[in-house]
Amino acid sequence: MLVGINPHHTKQAKELDDNSQTKSDKKDALTIAHLVRDGRYFDVYLPEGEYAEL
Repeated sequence: MLVGINPHHTKQAKELDDNSQTKSDKKDALTIAHLVRDGRYFDVYLPEGEYAEL
């Protein structure tokens, strides 16, 4: 399953979690995992068949 996360939501969630301006890939990955776990994502549409060839 492929899902998308709004970058703005990631930033807001990270700031609410620890209120720190520091940035790290580990912290971002954890924040994104929590957003997906909580269902705060959108489904990505991937066309199939003839539409994918366009």
